[in-house]
Amino acid sequence: MFAKIRHNKKIRNTLYYHEKKEQQLLAECLTAVNFIKDLEHLTHKDILRHFSCLTSLHETITHNGLHISLSFHPTDKLSNEDMINIAKQYMQEIKFGDQPYLVYRHYDTIHPHIHLLTTNIQPDGERLNLSKTDYCHSLQLVRTIEKERNLTLSGEWRRHKHAIGHAAKIKYGEMATMTAMNNVLEKVISLYKCTSMDEQNAVLRLYNMEAYKGKEDSRLYQRHGLIYRVLREDGRPVGRYIKASLFDSKPTLKHLEQQFLSHQADVRRQQYRQRVTATLEWNMAKKNMDLPGLRKALEQERISMVWMERKIENAQNIFYVDHETRAVFDGRQLGERYDAAALRQRLAPTVVQEEKQTLEHRHRHHHKIKQNL
Repeated sequence: MFAKIRHNKKIRNTLYYHEKKEQQLLAECLTAVNFIKDLEHLTHKDILRHFSCLTSLHETITHNGLHISLSFHPTDKLSNEDMINIAKQYMQEIKFGDQPYLVYRHYDTIHPHIHLLTTNIQPDGERLNLSKTDYCHSLQLVRTIEKERNLTLSGEWRRHKHAIGHAAKIKYGEMATMTAMNNVLEKVISLYKCTSMDEQNAVLRLYNMEAYKGKEDSRLYQRHGLIYRVLREDGRPVGRYIKASLFDSKPTLKHLEQQFLSHQADVRRQQYRQRVTATLEWNMAKKNMDLPGLRKALEQERISMVWMERKIENAQNIFYVDHETRAVFDGRQLGERYDAAALRQRLAPTVVQEEKQTLEHRHRHHHKIKQNL
């Protein structure tokens, strides 16, 4: 079981998100606690009015919404009544048991989970704060609920009979997120020889996953923390993130940086580099080679090309993942001939020439038709 607590600016937006899920038949509201009316008589306007009355009592607080998600292992068979009881126990223990809150059960992923929506403004206008001690208590509470209800312990998911298997490309909503991410990390972290976080993420991107240190001004970055999150096919993050320390292999930033230094000192890295550059030169010298063709040719040699955006410079990096030697290279470090910009320039003339030939062929064809007419 995992608990994630978030503070939101607008309860209206969070409420709309869950109601949209209901309309798509991907969620249902299980109960409404501490409202004037019972759930079956509550309307959307009633809920908004109730929350608005409370938040208006302390308008200087911008983040007045509390959004909590409780996630369980796919093998945990929980009825709606079980979910409601767990929600009530959790909310009571973290001091929010007397606040009005909604409990939504979602069905958009393989693992059962619920969302709790409430406000941190009390009827007397005072703010109900969650301290660091309360967050620690939340972790202890999760362990207590797991033991009391005989749930799969979050720290033992890896040792569960369904936990470890073949590392496959993650498809959000179609597989157990924690299990799938664990499988990928078990394979990637221990086998692939990366020398930087960007190279590490190049391999993880092949599985729709990434490691994230946070923005430089964030608490996560300043505390040298690391989280992992699932990506959509277009590269955007989706779903909840998971702290590195929660995985059994402990792929923390400290652990990864130690590995990066070790791989940088590996004397075999030059040999690995030569295999990649030789393969690139051989295929790029072929007539009419373009980027899609190069990608396909490299895949046949068990080398993957991974394009990643550089947001600060508004440009792209290209990485080469060699599955034969398990070595990963940033194109810029391979040399100027193999970075993203050079690759486009070297292959562009072929594309341009093909376009010219096509236009000339069309021109001759139209000219011939005119002569015949």
